[in-house]
Amino acid sequence: MRFPEPMIRMYEIIEQRNIKNKHYSSYGNPFVNEGNLVISVINDFVNPGGLTDRIFGIISTYYVCKLCGRDFKIYHDKPFDLTKFLLPSKVDWKIEREDIKFDNTSRPIFIRAIAPPKTEKRYKCLRHIIDTSCNGQLHVYSNLKIFPQEQFALLFNELFVPSEILKSTIKSHQDNINGEYSSMTFRFQKLLGDFDEGDYPVLDKPKRESLLARCLDVVKSRIANSDKKILVTSDSQTFLKQVSILDKVYVIPGKVAHMAYTSDPSLELHLKSFTDLFMIANANKIYSVIVGPMYDSGFPKMASMIYNKPFEKIIEELPL
Repeated sequence: MRFPEPMIRMYEIIEQRNIKNKHYSSYGNPFVNEGNLVISVINDFVNPGGLTDRIFGIISTYYVCKLCGRDFKIYHDKPFDLTKFLLPSKVDWKIEREDIKFDNTSRPIFIRAIAPPKTEKRYKCLRHIIDTSCNGQLHVYSNLKIFPQEQFALLFNELFVPSEILKSTIKSHQDNINGEYSSMTFRFQKLLGDFDEGDYPVLDKPKRESLLARCLDVVKSRIANSDKKILVTSDSQTFLKQVSILDKVYVIPGKVAHMAYTSDPSLELHLKSFTDLFMIANANKIYSVIVGPMYDSGFPKMASMIYNKPFEKIIEELPL
């Protein structure tokens, strides 16, 4: 279904009014000029999506701020503090909670990726807002992907370096693999009944077994054509348990949680997602595997863009 641009913008305006009315106090003079600060905000005021949506939204806002010459900060506190995993690289994007004004002096901007994508119009809309606003803080709630893809690595690495605990965890797994490797990512959502993600469908037992068998065959085929180890990542513990016994396969231990569907702030839980991201990013070749009804995840593609690594989708039909 195609949404006309005026309808999309009206939806966004209504949502940002709801954010302002519900979460911003009426304190402060909105006409007082407080500089040109733009903050990419990721909290529980709106559903920010998973890690890919969050990073794309941050990078997109930063990209527009660079073009417009605006100061840029990131405030990410739900369900975890981003600085546990990513630290500023060349841009000091950190900002404390007490320095953010959730009041009448700030303007929340809600602008989202809506299917089918209206990428150019969303970009022009966000750029116009950032370029022309001059009073108070701009708080951008966005999952847009509006940067030129060839600039992603530059933008990402200007913003982020792994924290010490993430860096140490990545090195530990790289030492375990002890050499070059490729990666394969399998995104099942709830198809196998072992991952919490909204109201997505769950397959019955025979269909789950059929899907699992086909996915294992895909990995076995790759093993047969490679003399190097293969990092396998997935949102399914069931699949990871079965694939981990295969020769040459490396699986990072730990539970995966979708950030949009958990309020658990524990470091161990979310460290797994960031470790997966950077381990995939450091692979020689990155594959995203989509068999039958599986989800076409943007996660491995984003990982490939961090260091400009080769990426390929493996798509197979599986009538269920």
